[in-house]
Amino acid sequence: MTTNTQTETVLKLQDAATQMRLAISNAASEEVFRSCINAYLATSRSVTMIMEKESKDFDHRLHEWYKDSIAPFGEAPFFKFFDSQRVHSIHRGVVRPTKQVFRTVHLRLEGEIENAAFSDVRCSLDVLSETAPTNEGDVFSLMPDGTMATWVFDEFKDVWPDHSGNVLSLYEMHFLALKRLVLDWLAYRASLAG
Repeated sequence: MTTNTQTETVLKLQDAATQMRLAISNAASEEVFRSCINAYLATSRSVTMIMEKESKDFDHRLHEWYKDSIAPFGEAPFFKFFDSQRVHSIHRGVVRPTKQVFRTVHLRLEGEIENAAFSDVRCSLDVLSETAPTNEGDVFSLMPDGTMATWVFDEFKDVWPDHSGNVLSLYEMHFLALKRLVLDWLAYRASLAG
């Protein structure tokens, strides 16, 4: 019999990462994409709830560290936005981002694809739109019909006026902040055990 040495917090963070990957790979399907982003909201909150429980069970100093470290998540407008999305998803209904679709022309690939990896391939395309369809850091999908699709939270402009509201970009920022919290928590936990 093998024992899993990973904490429940780490496993739940992995679940949140899985929802992110599924959302990215299923951006063409509104139903699957919507399901994944709603599941991510619940799962990402579970990360901090489980972290709190594991902190209490481990050592009072780790629990104090947790309370101090989680405070900015409740105060910053970015995290408040995610909390309001989670509350809506769990208690009121479904979070439904807006899908934006743009026609594209002149898709160009430069470089060679080796072992099914695109790391050395540069892709450029022209988008037929009167306004910029994406900002730096936005995630979009090229569809089989030659269009480009991106998902946005229109209401995010109220939180961060200069951001496009690109769902996957925002979720990535949220996930990376959560991951940093978990990594710091694990390091402090190890120092207490040490």
